Amino acid sequence: MIGNLETAKIVNEYHFTRDSAGLEIEFLGEGCSRSAYLVGHVVYKVEIDDYGCNAMEAKNYNHLVGHIPDGWGIAKCNLFDVGEDYSPVLAMEYIDGRCGCDEDHWSFDECTETCKALGRCIQRLYDEVRVIGVTDIHPENYILEKTTRTRVLIDYPY
Repeated sequence: MIGNLETAKIVNEYHFTRDSAGLEIEFLGEGCSRSAYLVGHVVYKVEIDDYGCNAMEAKNYNHLVGHIPDGWGIAKCNLFDVGEDYSPVLAMEYIDGRCGCDEDHWSFDECTETCKALGRCIQRLYDEVRVIGVTDIHPENYILEKTTRTRVLIDYPY
């Protein structure tokens, strides 16, 4: 199992109060609807507002897990109900690597004719996962794993 309920509750509380209860919590970043925190080798995603993103992502994970194309992976996750006053917290496997396409580009505009010809651009990556229904693919939504260089989805709306 990825993560646990006790840590999910502490990270959720930390998000709102900055009380870590003695736990070492690293802020990883914030998107439009969630903040991400690292505890050990688990990323905890806490919703900024109650949009239901974590519940949607957990549902999408269950749909996508058996349909990932070759050369791709998907970070394992679990959803934790941390109390009726809060949105659920998503605990996700930490993937060691970096964001970006094989050529380290961050947008379609940065892809050159050379990388497009070699099939290394973001457009090709988008096309690979679009067939399984993932349409929101950009360099912040997957990690190029450090050792295997597998592209691992870490945000999977569809």
